[in-house]
Parts: sequence; structure tokens; C-alpha cells
Amino acid sequence: MRPGDRAERVDHYAVLRTIEDAYGLPPLGAAAQAVPLRVP
Repeated sequence: MRPGDRAERVDHYAVLRTIEDAYGLPPLGAAAQAVPLRVP
């Protein structure tokens, strides 16, 4: 995947939310409002 190939916003909150969801952890802080990344 090249930079700029994703249509969704990618920031550290979205990455953190994705990791939290993968491990079944409750979302922390601003990551609670972030949308997890979709894995192609």
C-alpha cells in the first residue's frame, strides 16, 4: 500500500482504536470517538 491510498482518515487515534478493538480492550480518551481502520 502506498501513502495516500486510503479513503478514510488515518491518525494515531484511529490506529489506537483499531488495536484496542483487536485485543478487546475498552477505548481510551479521544480514541473512543475514532473510527477503527478497515483492513483491506
